[in-house]
Amino acid sequence: MIRAELDALPVSEANSSLEYRSLTGNSHLCGHDGHCAVLAGALLLTLDHAEEIPSDCAVRFLFQPAEEKGAGAALMIEKGALEGVSEAWALHNTPFEPEGGVFGRAGPISAGSIRVTLQYSEGKEGGDPLLALCEVNVLINERMNEIFGEENDRSVIFTFLKFSEENDESRNPRVASMGGSCRFLKSSLEEPFVELLKKTCDEVAKKRGVEPKLTLVSGYPIIVNNDQLIKDLGNVVEVIDKYFPMPMGDDFSYYALKVPGCYFSFGTGKGPNNHSEGYDFKDQFIERASRLWFRVISNQLRENSAISSN
Repeated sequence: MIRAELDALPVSEANSSLEYRSLTGNSHLCGHDGHCAVLAGALLLTLDHAEEIPSDCAVRFLFQPAEEKGAGAALMIEKGALEGVSEAWALHNTPFEPEGGVFGRAGPISAGSIRVTLQYSEGKEGGDPLLALCEVNVLINERMNEIFGEENDRSVIFTFLKFSEENDESRNPRVASMGGSCRFLKSSLEEPFVELLKKTCDEVAKKRGVEPKLTLVSGYPIIVNNDQLIKDLGNVVEVIDKYFPMPMGDDFSYYALKVPGCYFSFGTGKGPNNHSEGYDFKDQFIERASRLWFRVISNQLRENSAISSN
């Protein structure tokens, strides 16, 4: 099975040079439209060579909705998308990497995540929520290095990205909150991190006389690439192991938890990055990436067919 995502982002497109620029406030700023075009091209190439497909094999082309926030992969699995599937594949365009380069590796390649929101209110003791948040931010990062030690070599990344407070400017805020995320590349580190976060938040709340409210929402699991599939990919194209694993997440992980999976990046050269207002998938890579998929398909059909191996 080869998957491409269908969904867009709720972000306005700023590239005024595009004749097909979106005017709805939603746009394909992650290149999923390009992924679909690439997969459609691979489908056409495969149909052109349908007589070469071994009778004991098949390839499934999956156009999946709701990757960005809706965990569409989990729903597709529930609806039977993996029935009869022995392996799953996906690619993602990667700006600022050499054009046409293929980047990947065996093992963890894309992070799992937890969204974190911490709110402190002044409570009965009249503590300072803002000061408490500042202390938590410092303590968490200090203690992560102490507790995880060498394991924290990009295996756990924790950052508060949003900050807000309720303040009338004449007094300390009654309520303040921070939001962020934890990205982890080893599933064994998720539980100890959560324990550390809860303990530190409660400890600071007692010390500063504030009331805590900690909210944790699990994101997508870690994507773990299958060793053999990465070797198979290397049989049809040079695979560059560079800058991995990545802190981003993708719901392809749900497929890779069920069957052997292979997720890799396809370089598209200089240009605005994914999720930025000026991004656009470069159409000149559609045919090139489609032909790459066709080579992968042809190789995997040969590898998996009992007929061709006899």
